[in-house]
Amino acid sequence: MASLLLKIWEDFRLDHMKSDGSKIWADLASKFGATSDLQIFSWFSEWYRFTIPGNQSLQKEFTYWDLLISKLKTAEIVIPDKILAMQLVAIMPQAYATIIPLMVANINRKELTVEKVKGYMLTERERKQKPNKKALANRISADTLPA
Repeated sequence: MASLLLKIWEDFRLDHMKSDGSKIWADLASKFGATSDLQIFSWFSEWYRFTIPGNQSLQKEFTYWDLLISKLKTAEIVIPDKILAMQLVAIMPQAYATIIPLMVANINRKELTVEKVKGYMLTERERKQKPNKKALANRISADTLPA
């Protein structure tokens, strides 16, 4: 069993020394657990300025974006899914411009969600990374022709 040693200020220790552990932890959480407005503003600014450069793994970018959203939710700032989806569309790299018509159709049907935007982007990324099978077949057949 491990123990935790905390250095706490004298007046807190005198007031709570006879309390049980759960009350002490609750008091510590109320004193130090609150997120400051400055920290919330920092998280919001980081989310607002977030961009997807397009040269890294989309999964890593989405994971970091999700982390920023969860920080804001922890601070009781809830951004509607519709706004989050629109933000992802707005920060989408130019390389994904081919999927914009799909998203516009979803916007018109009021069905655009964060998961759909992520799915479209991941599918487009996979499509661009796979070699064109027809071009590959033509190249192979051209290589096997007698000279």
